Amino acid sequence: MRTTGEGRGSGIPLEGEIGHIFSFREGRAAELETHRGWEKALEAAGLG
Repeated sequence: MRTTGEGRGSGIPLEGEIGHIFSFREGRAAELETHRGWEKALEAAGLG
């Protein structure tokens, strides 16, 4: 996921990538892990 925003006080533009890993139990989302960047998420999932 690509995120963008602006510093509340400074007005400085911000952007970055976030990678999510979902765990499912019995067909339903049970857990969500958030990682800074796609590569970090792939490594945490054992795919990178």
